[in-house]
Amino acid sequence: MLLHEPFVPFIDMMNGGEKNGILRSSDQMIGIRDMRNQIAHEYIPEVIRDLVPEVIELTNQLSENITCCRDFLEERKWID
Repeated sequence: MLLHEPFVPFIDMMNGGEKNGILRSSDQMIGIRDMRNQIAHEYIPEVIRDLVPEVIELTNQLSENITCCRDFLEERKWID
């Protein structure tokens, strides 16, 4: 690690974000990441097409988590 910063696993970061009120749901964010990985490594167009309904649902979940994060930052006056 170039900056000698400790590695924090993604799951731990998401759990900490939920615990501190930055995220609505760590499980949702982990599921979104898993879907992103599945899409990134899928090379059959038909399979990707079949994932569209789930992607739409995950998009709503992502939006909810972004809103939660924005509210967290606004409450602390870290953003306007």
